[in-house]
Amino acid sequence: MAALARFEPLQIFLGPLVPVALLATVVMGVGVSSEERHIEIYLADLTSAAAAIVSERIHSTFQLIRSYSLRFRFKDAVSQGNVPESQRNLEQLLELEPSIDRAFVTDPKGVLWCDYPEAPDVHGRSFADRDWYRGVSRKWEPYLSIPYERSAAGSPSVVGFAVPFLQGPTVVGILVGQVRTRLLEAQLEPVAPSDTADVLVTSRMGVIVASTRHLYGASQQLLPEGPLRQMILIGGEGMHQGVPFLNKPPVMAVCSPIPRTSWMLTIVEDQAEVLSQIQDVRIRLFLLCGLLYVALVGILQLRRNKALALAAAAEDLRHKNQQLESLVTTVSHDLKSPLVSINGLVTILLDDYESAVDSVGKRYLGMLKQNADRMRGLIDDILRFAKIGPVSLPLDRVDTREVVDRVLAELGPKIEERKIRITVTGDFPVLMTSQTGLYQVLSNLVSNAIKFLGDVRDPAVEVGGVAAGGVYSLRVMDNGVGIDPAYQERIFEPFHRLQDVEAEGSGIGLAIVKRIVETLGGSIHVISQKGQGATFQVDLPVRT
Repeated sequence: MAALARFEPLQIFLGPLVPVALLATVVMGVGVSSEERHIEIYLADLTSAAAAIVSERIHSTFQLIRSYSLRFRFKDAVSQGNVPESQRNLEQLLELEPSIDRAFVTDPKGVLWCDYPEAPDVHGRSFADRDWYRGVSRKWEPYLSIPYERSAAGSPSVVGFAVPFLQGPTVVGILVGQVRTRLLEAQLEPVAPSDTADVLVTSRMGVIVASTRHLYGASQQLLPEGPLRQMILIGGEGMHQGVPFLNKPPVMAVCSPIPRTSWMLTIVEDQAEVLSQIQDVRIRLFLLCGLLYVALVGILQLRRNKALALAAAAEDLRHKNQQLESLVTTVSHDLKSPLVSINGLVTILLDDYESAVDSVGKRYLGMLKQNADRMRGLIDDILRFAKIGPVSLPLDRVDTREVVDRVLAELGPKIEERKIRITVTGDFPVLMTSQTGLYQVLSNLVSNAIKFLGDVRDPAVEVGGVAAGGVYSLRVMDNGVGIDPAYQERIFEPFHRLQDVEAEGSGIGLAIVKRIVETLGGSIHVISQKGQGATFQVDLPVRT
């Protein structure tokens, strides 16, 4: 007995180590995995949003340059070699779009004869060897070049927006607007998630277009041989860890194609920096588990330390949310650049169509409306997506049938235009939920159903509701084009759209729906097969 008594202190000390060690293993595994997933989602969303920003800026610039290539007076001046009239149009183009640093006109063979600001030393010179000329002359369609060193005025690195002047099938000249790559780099700097990250834009052939920190070289240069270049050459979208970086420590790279271009946007972060964040999590969790052991003799001290740990995690989350809010502010401000294009079109209408608007004028009006609608919708969607949260969705008693009727009434013109058969079935109780949130969810889902009906002979949309087991299920069903199961998870991510279906929208509507539903404590999923329609189901808790 005396011998056993000597072991009692040792048993008291070692006994709790087994459960605490098991608990430490589980908690650290779950915590580290959660942090890794959080970082991955954060960087992926940031990369997609940055790619969308660059795409809209490029599209806006192209729209304005293309609208000038369609002007009758400008086109006639180019075909006649009228330098003063052509130069007046170039000057006006630069006034309307400050990001264009220089513009010029060449003949169909690439020989420059008019420019603004004027650089006489390049007049008469052939630029048929430039990438912009080879690209635009391949099919005589608008082309965005890779970076090159400009011949005139200081030789900065630029990219060329090249658009042909067409009179019927005949090419009478080429309009080129140049944008400095340094301007692109300055626009990308707010997107960088940290001081050690590089936001990199490259062509699909691996040529660097813009880089915020020049980790891989400056614009015009080819990416060094290695895994990152290979990823970009094959369009390797997504996150790639442990990418070798020259003779330095490996990096983490997140790639995303830039819509409507052949460029890729990549955020490159020092992997050691990312791993250090995860290591911090490991240390915090290890200390937490140590405190759990101490809690066997002091539970009050454990609670205090857990509260501190939760406060630190909340502060970390608040900081990252501030970064995202800052990005949204930048997005909402920068995406207003297409409005410059609208002003250009208004100027054109006032300048060229003073007395009457003919068919060409109506075309300009259509372009005007398209730019205004696209910009307004995109800015509104991004801001709405960023601001959705518990504070913005107060709960109240909501008659679900009234919400359904309101949505269908407001979409009535579209329903009548397409001759869509609408069916409303099931239960529509009064719920304790957000009226604004429920309306936005249902409006988005019914609008989507109408949008993706395709050319089906008997278009139909059904709205149904079922309340059972403390859950209210709201369904929107259609007999439209359907969704391939491979894409059913991605359609709820921001800026992801079905690639094989032409439809209006910014690709953020379903992401807004998902965020609202999750904020209300519910979930959403889709059941569909390609070509067999789709059923979107929202499950909301029934609150008393």
